[in-house]
Amino acid sequence: MKHFDFFDLSKRSNLIIRRQVKTGIFYTCSLVLLITMVQSIPSMKTEINLNIPDREWDSTRPDRRVGWCAEACIQMAMTFYGHHISQSEINKAGKPEHSDLYMDDIDPALNQLSVRYITWNPSNRNIKMFVSWIKEMLDLRYPVLCGIKTYPDKHPRWFLDHFVLIVGYNDNGFIVNTNMYGQKEISFRKITSSKKGFSFKNKYNKYFARAITGVDTK
Repeated sequence: MKHFDFFDLSKRSNLIIRRQVKTGIFYTCSLVLLITMVQSIPSMKTEINLNIPDREWDSTRPDRRVGWCAEACIQMAMTFYGHHISQSEINKAGKPEHSDLYMDDIDPALNQLSVRYITWNPSNRNIKMFVSWIKEMLDLRYPVLCGIKTYPDKHPRWFLDHFVLIVGYNDNGFIVNTNMYGQKEISFRKITSSKKGFSFKNKYNKYFARAITGVDTK
């Protein structure tokens, strides 16, 4: 008959317990180290800024009653590509029937000035996709000329009141050259709402944008 060695069994039990304790301490230390390393990694923030300064309307424009917002936006975008041109020349390139460039005058002006651009599909009425498209263009380092509403809405029959140049974005919103109030950061929530100020939102769900991709040298 085999006799148990209780002393040996006790030693083995203590050895197993010590190994388990050591293993537990190892895993605990590893977890603490991993958490510390993760916390030490700086948070990845999204920010694109083309560093295009805002410009106001030409103070020498013939009719001071109207603004040259489209002219100012085109001028800023062309300057970004190293082409310096006056707002007066831009206005003449569009051959408008009135004192300032309207929406339908913008493409003719861009074409006349040999400006390359990508057009937002006007049949797409999804404002979230519109915002995403602008971000994609900015990721490619293309400034985006956009039509925008101003609230309170003084012209409810129009789907845009003004033109701005969007020159960047971050996690909070777009960086917008307003050509009226300087460069502003407008949150994504604000720019898709009808709260006071600038917004893409309009009752027709129509959006206008041209991503300026370059200027051909003549």
